[in-house]
Amino acid sequence: MWTNDAGYLTSLNETDPKIGSNKTDYLSKWNGTQLISSTINEIDRKIGIGTKNPAADLHISAKETTASLRIESYYSDSEIPGSKLRASWDLRNEEGNLHLDFSRNATLTADRFVFTKEGNFQTLTLSAASNLFRVNANGYVGIGTDAPSAYLDILGTNSTGYMQKIVNNNGGGSAGLFIKTGYSGANPTILGLESVDGIKVMYVKSNGKVGIGTDAPSVPLHISGKNTSGYTAVIDNRDAHSSGLFIKTGYGSVNPTILGLESVDGYKGMYVKSNGKVGIGTENPQSK
Repeated sequence: MWTNDAGYLTSLNETDPKIGSNKTDYLSKWNGTQLISSTINEIDRKIGIGTKNPAADLHISAKETTASLRIESYYSDSEIPGSKLRASWDLRNEEGNLHLDFSRNATLTADRFVFTKEGNFQTLTLSAASNLFRVNANGYVGIGTDAPSAYLDILGTNSTGYMQKIVNNNGGGSAGLFIKTGYSGANPTILGLESVDGIKVMYVKSNGKVGIGTDAPSVPLHISGKNTSGYTAVIDNRDAHSSGLFIKTGYGSVNPTILGLESVDGYKGMYVKSNGKVGIGTENPQSK
């Protein structure tokens, strides 16, 4: 080693430099015996890991089934005082789909998040056998289904409670659910309730007609059903000053029917007209 009169280093002879094979633009690493090229590349302030041609500020290239990025931390285990658990999030690219997985102590323990190459987003169960939540590129959202057929499609099995609940705890005039759909002229369904075996429970049409037991109500309240063990409809008000049923209809001069009772085979049981006349066995009573 030599220096000049000013004390600057002018010559260095190293008999054992411990420098191995290195590549241009690659960072060096110590392999235990010498400095050699690493897989980290730096060109024009762009860093490449696993690639010699980084196309972004940080470019990571790895096998599809391995994690490209891991964020890991340790935390205390409340069940085992003094012990530590390792939690990590892994980011990987599999067949063009971006996966984000959570692991605890190197064991995959949580549902995975997937951004697909088609533009969909989904969360999968641990076994990846089914979707918990999915957003398709067309805007359809599925909960419990991987093939949503509507803007909100919920599929599941719950034997201990409701499938869905809407709760508004605001005490000052809070509302529950508001549904707005197409024009009444097209007569679309605003709300439809059916059982899984196809029983039509209730349908509300945009023209204001409500069907119970039918999806095609022809009057404002249309009840259709088969009940061999009791009544089709029951009005039961047990308040001490309660009333039963009140029906109000058109003007008496037109003489419309306020109440009509018929059998399914067309037998006319009773008709009450707006002029006060009651017909039993006829729909055209001539007297009161």
